[in-house]
Amino acid sequence: MSLWQWLQASLQRKLSASLVLVLVLSLGLAVFVGLRQVDRFAEEQLRAQQSDLPLWINAAFSTRVFEQDYGALADLALRMVSTGKGAVVYVQVEDLSGRIYASAGAVPDWLQADQGPEADVSSIHHARVPLTLGGMDVGQVFIGSSLEAEEAARSRLLMDSLLVVLVVLPLGLLLLGTVGHRMVRRVAHLAASARAVSAGHYDVSLPARGHDEVGQLAEAFRAMVSSVRTREVELTEAHRQAERLTGLARQEQGRLRSLLSAMNIGVLFETHDHRVEYYNPAFQNIWGIPRDTNLTGMPTQDVLELAAHFESRPDHSSRHILQVLDTHESSERFETELNDGRLITQISYPVLDNDGNSLGRLWIYEDVTHERQTAEQLLYLAEHDALTGLCNRHCFEQRLEKAMASAQRHHHRLALLYFDLDEFKAINDSFGHRAGDAVLVRVASELAPVVRGGDMLARVGGDEFALLTQIDSIEEARSLAARLCGTVAKIPFRFRGTGVRSTASVGIAVYPEHGETTEDLVARADIAMYQAKGLGKNTWSVYDPERDRSEAVAERLSWGDRIRMALEQDLLLLHYQGVYDAASGELVHMEALARIRDPRDLERILMPGQFVPIAEKTGLILALDRRVLELGIAQLADNPDMPPLAVNISGRSFDDPALADAIRELIARHRVDPSRLIIELTETAAVSEIQEAQRFIESMHRLGCKVCLDDFGAGFSSFAYLKYIDVDMLKIDGMFVRDLTRDRENQVFVRAMVDVAKGLGKRTVAEFVEDAATLEMLNTLGVDMAQGYHLHRPGPHLLQKSA
Repeated sequence: MSLWQWLQASLQRKLSASLVLVLVLSLGLAVFVGLRQVDRFAEEQLRAQQSDLPLWINAAFSTRVFEQDYGALADLALRMVSTGKGAVVYVQVEDLSGRIYASAGAVPDWLQADQGPEADVSSIHHARVPLTLGGMDVGQVFIGSSLEAEEAARSRLLMDSLLVVLVVLPLGLLLLGTVGHRMVRRVAHLAASARAVSAGHYDVSLPARGHDEVGQLAEAFRAMVSSVRTREVELTEAHRQAERLTGLARQEQGRLRSLLSAMNIGVLFETHDHRVEYYNPAFQNIWGIPRDTNLTGMPTQDVLELAAHFESRPDHSSRHILQVLDTHESSERFETELNDGRLITQISYPVLDNDGNSLGRLWIYEDVTHERQTAEQLLYLAEHDALTGLCNRHCFEQRLEKAMASAQRHHHRLALLYFDLDEFKAINDSFGHRAGDAVLVRVASELAPVVRGGDMLARVGGDEFALLTQIDSIEEARSLAARLCGTVAKIPFRFRGTGVRSTASVGIAVYPEHGETTEDLVARADIAMYQAKGLGKNTWSVYDPERDRSEAVAERLSWGDRIRMALEQDLLLLHYQGVYDAASGELVHMEALARIRDPRDLERILMPGQFVPIAEKTGLILALDRRVLELGIAQLADNPDMPPLAVNISGRSFDDPALADAIRELIARHRVDPSRLIIELTETAAVSEIQEAQRFIESMHRLGCKVCLDDFGAGFSSFAYLKYIDVDMLKIDGMFVRDLTRDRENQVFVRAMVDVAKGLGKRTVAEFVEDAATLEMLNTLGVDMAQGYHLHRPGPHLLQKSA
């Protein structure tokens, strides 16, 4: 290690070396100054001597030289040398020609050889004094003075200075070392503490506090250490939190990537400079881009070119696909049809940072082909009868209202032909519902050629049909009714080896003569149909107001008044039928069944089949449903131990936007747990008004009630609508249960309905369970609950769950 490196390794070494250097330089300077002072004093002394020497030399030697008194000169020279105490080394007296008169002492050789004094290196001062007498030069004197006294004084001063250096230097070093060590020790301690802190050890002892610079530095260092310790704790916690968040972010990123990869929706994220940053497999599948094609970093316009051959109209789509103005708004939803028939939707959303700056855009693509087909199918099912394919009651009522409004504007006449099949009930009872369904399907298909292009044929009830046509005269309606009757009468049927023929009774009502509202026109056509039956069936009849006075017609028209009276006089009753667990036989809940005491005979109980159709036609069903709900909720309030209660709601009632609020108000008023109330909706009504049904079901779920879909499977061949109607239970229609043990097709249907229900997380109920064999088979097929005469006959008494 070099001296310089050795000094650089320690502040104390550097400080000590600096102090030694300063001390040595100071002492050296003092010695140098002292020596200079001695030399200056000697010079001044010599100069003083030289200034006086010519005077006394001339006084002493001039006369004797002139007189050439050699003895006196020699004696005088000898005395100067001998009495000079070593100060005068030699004296030599010469005349002007250089002849020596007298000499004494150690005359230098150069003087005798007549050479210059520069050759003399001794410590002698040489002087030549000219001798004059009376202004005339008479000779010269050479005199040599010794400088040993000055040299001795100088040597003594140098020795004294060295002695001082030898004494003062150690003492100074000791003093400086002591003071420096005390100062440097605190700095060294501070440096060691700094090294410990830099290594992460914060519990170090710092130098004692002081008011000097080191103390101030130590105090600042303490504050720094405290701040660093706090920051390290914060940074450690922040790092731990960041690691945790990073881990969570990685997990979320992994989940998100898995989710996006598993989705059927195509996702593409482009950067602000319109390049692909991320895409999922569904995006490639939708656009037919090979899986091994790497789209990352590719301009989005190039991606469009890869998929352009899939578009049925690329010239049109190119203006919309992956094209949007550079805004912070979502794009409009755009649809494009691919050449394979698929329908793809596109929508995009801007991706912004916290400051609102654009990071890019997220594009979402979805293949909506199946959903669009399902929606179209649901729309068709909502307006058509699934069994016959004809328009259903809902569609019929809407089109009748529009046709009447158009006829009123253009002054047209309409004919409404209302008819049903005579003795249809007998066919059902004798040969079963399957035979009845076959009759309805055959009649609908045979009547299709009879109907003109602009006419509407609809199935409005079990065996009731309606035909709406525009006419110029009443004769056209009569002729059409005759063709209907003739066509139905000619249809042959054969069941179980027995030939059967059916006939139709047709009632005709004309707009505007027989009614200016849909309700009046339908009522008049219905009355005319019963008038035709009174004529012997298999015939037609135009509405005749005069024949309304008959007892049968009066009896039919009085039903509306009887329902109103029953509501006003509180004659509505509830009977209850238990719904049981199919496996354990335990009571699960009850169903409320409406009954009416006949206002004309209070002992007579009217069944729903007698008054519900009239109530639906007259609009009284709304008040009837509200009253049933009120009675059912009141029973739940009065009997807190009774099981939950199911209440049936007609399609016209749940179409009422105020019904949900009315149920909420009844539950709040009676303080009933809403989970104890089950609302039953018929499948046909729910699908006919699917949006209203969905809205009503959601409001019931928010309230806390459960919803059951009644008559499940009766009217529709597709269950796709269940994706949009979120009910809790499905009640399998009784037509699939009555002959379950003997009808293999019904078993297949029930098993399929159970599988659909279980797949959607819904429970199933089977109604019309009439015997033990049916119950056992339902349990085998996986049905959750059962209801029917075999388990419990409806009655006015409440049931209790077994303890």
